[in-house]
Amino acid sequence: MRRSLNRTGITRRLGLAATALTTTALTTTALVTAALVTAPAPAARAATEWTARPAPPTIGSSALLAVAAAAPGAVLAGGYQFKRPNDRWCWGLRCPPPALFNPTLQRWDGTAWSWLGTPGMPDLGQILHLDAVSLDDLWATGTRYIECCGDGAAYVAHLTGTASTELQAPAGLSHIAALDADEQGAWLAGTANSQVNGSPVYRWKGTWAPYSLPASISGLRERTPDDVWAVGTDADGAPYAARYDGSSWRTATPPQPAGMQGRLLSVLPLGPDDVWATGYTTAGGQRADRSYHWDGTAWQEAPAPDGARFGDALTDDGAGGLWATVNAGALTGTSDLLHYTDGAWHREAAVSGSGASVTALACVPGTGTVWAVGARDNAPLVLSTG
Repeated sequence: MRRSLNRTGITRRLGLAATALTTTALTTTALVTAALVTAPAPAARAATEWTARPAPPTIGSSALLAVAAAAPGAVLAGGYQFKRPNDRWCWGLRCPPPALFNPTLQRWDGTAWSWLGTPGMPDLGQILHLDAVSLDDLWATGTRYIECCGDGAAYVAHLTGTASTELQAPAGLSHIAALDADEQGAWLAGTANSQVNGSPVYRWKGTWAPYSLPASISGLRERTPDDVWAVGTDADGAPYAARYDGSSWRTATPPQPAGMQGRLLSVLPLGPDDVWATGYTTAGGQRADRSYHWDGTAWQEAPAPDGARFGDALTDDGAGGLWATVNAGALTGTSDLLHYTDGAWHREAAVSGSGASVTALACVPGTGTVWAVGARDNAPLVLSTG
């Protein structure tokens, strides 16, 4: 959710220099993009200072997987707690998987954390995505946990100043990968449930309305109700992006070489001519992580530092740049983050030492403060800039 942002084009501020540019026009059926241009990498700069914040109280082995902010005194964090061995036995064997956990969802008011309920899911589950429209308009998604079988049905909740309600998740989604909310409702996106001929994108306005896109969606963000972006991978396994103009979706994928495979993981629309997407491509078994910027006319590219992999979270830094989490491959996460500033991505460590994992990011609207959450030594980790 980025309705409070009022920014000029990030390209001018960050100095992305186009050395070749081909301009095309929008049509009624597709958004034809221009040639990608790789920006030169400037010298490195001093790392950002991150400050440890009080972590929300949890029970036992815990981790935070999602964060959202409506204001400096209204920050949400969610994840799981009380991760413990599964002692249930099935037909003489211990039931897989080997652990159970309960959800945690809490709010920071500027002084202390307070518990928020997870209506309909009092135990055995986790919170994976959050969005905060305002102090009294909060959305959460996650998954239930089935003691015998692992992840169960998707979970969706809407928490307001007057009621906290579980909403039935769309049956047409087999997996929820993205949540974004506004004053009118919320968007959900992920993988379509082929068993019921489902769709990868749904919009809530009292009921779930499906939108059929030829892709599996990894990230979705709304700038305004008539400017919504979704990214993922198409039916051929290639990177995919689409833009919603209030009435229909149109393809808006950064141009890729023929036969290129890959996935766009996250998208961040900051203005009609200021949109970022991060992800990766694969060729010959080799992965190359990439970010793309849409300036209203063409896509430009800024590659990730050597060896760095983009994670699922992407946010602005409140000062003309971007923050992204790092995917550590087989690991659950890393305390390193990617920071886009001065025209290039830089890898920075948010905390020193080992055993820490940063999984989610949120910029407080109207400020330069960014919150990061994750886990350290099996306990919640909360950090912020500024």
